Amino acid sequence: MEVNDAWKKFNGIIQEIIENISKHKRTNKRRPCIAREVKKREGQKTKSWKKYHKLKEETKNELSGENENLKRNCANKKNTCNDTNRTAIKSFEQKLSRNIKEDSKSFYNYVRSKQKRKERVWSLKRDDGNEESYCG
Repeated sequence: MEVNDAWKKFNGIIQEIIENISKHKRTNKRRPCIAREVKKREGQKTKSWKKYHKLKEETKNELSGENENLKRNCANKKNTCNDTNRTAIKSFEQKLSRNIKEDSKSFYNYVRSKQKRKERVWSLKRDDGNEESYCG
């Protein structure tokens, strides 16, 4: 087997591995508690806002009953979306707390993601040459 043939075979194997890895499903790392219902409500909220905003731009300062109805509908969709999101987060957190004994890693991962500031540990040298670890 020549070098070029070996390279082509090796390159083919690597390309297959890359294709198999890239086929894996991506997860939503930013919002692990998101559910189908939350996505549905967010879509409804966005659609109603766009509809209201488009009509508002078209009428330009004209007061109409349809405009007020769309504004009220948009506010209702926003409120239901926020309520759905809150309940999804609450149920996700309850599920995490129920499974803390079996799956503590995901619990602490979620807790760390909610921290405002990341704590780092550094080692500091004193004037006398001794090292002291510092967390801050």
